[in-house]
Amino acid sequence: MRDEFRKLLSAIQFAAHHLAMAIVVILTLLGCVAWLIWEIPSGPAREAVGEVRTRWAQTKRDMLQHTLTLQVHLDDGRHVVVTSTFPQIPAIGSRVLLRDESNLFGYHRYYWDGLVPQPPKPAP
Repeated sequence: MRDEFRKLLSAIQFAAHHLAMAIVVILTLLGCVAWLIWEIPSGPAREAVGEVRTRWAQTKRDMLQHTLTLQVHLDDGRHVVVTSTFPQIPAIGSRVLLRDESNLFGYHRYYWDGLVPQPPKPAP
């Protein structure tokens, strides 16, 4: 093989390798930015109050993690599913306080913050 042809093929291979690496880096950065936009809330969290319709708990024995899943009917008529690792299990029909966070795409996530505090009873 002639020396000029070998140098030309080597330069083409070098450029193709660097182009592939640049494409991989750019796609990785775009994926990281999209993931951050999806995960980071776009504004302040709002409170939502609703009533527990169903509940179920799962235990992952290998990780010793208890996961609680609640289906909640919100006061504004929406039904949401909330997953939590909260240690106490609310009764069906109890009122719960949820934290509503949304991302830039408008996707809402709900986190269980506990039971709705009962108003204090008036003194007699």
